[in-house]
Amino acid sequence: MEQIIQEFLEYLKNNEKVSGNTYDSYSRDISSFNDFLNKIEVNDLKYITENTVLLYKVSLEDKERSASTIARHLATLRKFFDYLRMNRMIANNPMDDISSPRIKKKTFDILSMDEVNQILAGPTSKSRFGRRDLVLLYLVYYTDIRVAEFVNLNLDDFNAQIGYLRCKNNRDQDRIVPLPKEALDILLMYINEIRPSLAFEGEPAMFINSSGFRMSRQGVWKTIRKYADKANIDKKITFNLLRHSFLIHKLQNGGEIDNMDKVLEIVKNNPDVLKG
Repeated sequence: MEQIIQEFLEYLKNNEKVSGNTYDSYSRDISSFNDFLNKIEVNDLKYITENTVLLYKVSLEDKERSASTIARHLATLRKFFDYLRMNRMIANNPMDDISSPRIKKKTFDILSMDEVNQILAGPTSKSRFGRRDLVLLYLVYYTDIRVAEFVNLNLDDFNAQIGYLRCKNNRDQDRIVPLPKEALDILLMYINEIRPSLAFEGEPAMFINSSGFRMSRQGVWKTIRKYADKANIDKKITFNLLRHSFLIHKLQNGGEIDNMDKVLEIVKNNPDVLKG
């Protein structure tokens, strides 16, 4: 089975020219299915039936996988069995009568400009960490930086002369994020006046926790949540909510949008966001 799976993945890479991320997704999903087959001791294609796939679907549900994750796994299997049938390794696709779970339509809650201003006004403390929090909030709102990129930021990822951040996600892929004046000025203040007194010697991270080392995702989330609670905003405030609000506010004000795909996704699933 491992050899067949490898040939399928090579077909995706060489014939369908799938992207690296798509290839990785297919590889993870098909490996998960293969692990399941090994667990139930099915090691021949002729023994894989519709019931086998239904059992696999139930196993994913038992692991409390989301509907969208289960739908993705089933789509991978449909692709895999189509490949097998195309190459005459099976006569029938066991996926033909299996439906994917219904995925709830995404909705996006967007902050108003007044709500954003209330959050940004939250860090009133003159302490080092109060001023760090202010910079954190400004950077999240004004730059469209992603959470994985934010926690991976190092001091040498900042180009003060040109005014941009070199951001890396968890796959070490670089993206250049320009800094508007609102974020550039306050970041320079943080780097010059605040960070030196926070960071443990030799620590490369841009944003520092109370122990002198890199802030974690949880630490960033708690900081955002702290100032949302302080502002008494009755919405589930997340890192991405601030990011998405910035994109919509920028669009409303006629600004140029780099991340237009995300804006289109937000507007498609919740057209009312442009009415604010």
